[in-house]
Amino acid sequence: MPTKSYTKENLTCHVLVENNSLEYIVKSPVPLFGVVDLLLGLSAAIVSWTSPSLVHTHPRWVAAIALIWIWSKYKTIHHESLLVMRDIGIQVKTVYWGGSVVSKFISRRDIEDVVINEGINFWQIKSYIAILVKDQEKMNLLPSLRPVLLDVYQGTRSVLFPAQQSLFLKK
Repeated sequence: MPTKSYTKENLTCHVLVENNSLEYIVKSPVPLFGVVDLLLGLSAAIVSWTSPSLVHTHPRWVAAIALIWIWSKYKTIHHESLLVMRDIGIQVKTVYWGGSVVSKFISRRDIEDVVINEGINFWQIKSYIAILVKDQEKMNLLPSLRPVLLDVYQGTRSVLFPAQQSLFLKK
């Protein structure tokens, strides 16, 4: 079945021609190794070079710190995807740099609504898409898809609820 695709910032969207499904793929804007990693590595090299006895007297601490750093990199998100299929449901998939994949499927018959919600952190407010599921108190949170949140929201609703047209969010 032919598809159309477009890319906007770090988001790629694949649209089936009949508009029966959409797939949004968001690549993480955070690289696997950043400035903090470089500074940590440089600091570790300086400490091991200036006081090698520290490394020899406390090898367990050095190994524990190295394992924590590796584990944090292993659990860093590489990309997230949202596959929306009319009359079927939504599949949310998260792929980590370590290679592990976490997928969740929500059936269309269980989906009440798709909304844009906000979460408050200590220093910021983050917007994200949430799925309201029948007979559940908690929401199913989707990837933040932040740079193009409105596009993803409109596309998801147009596939899941084709009869409803939002008056406020028309392009």
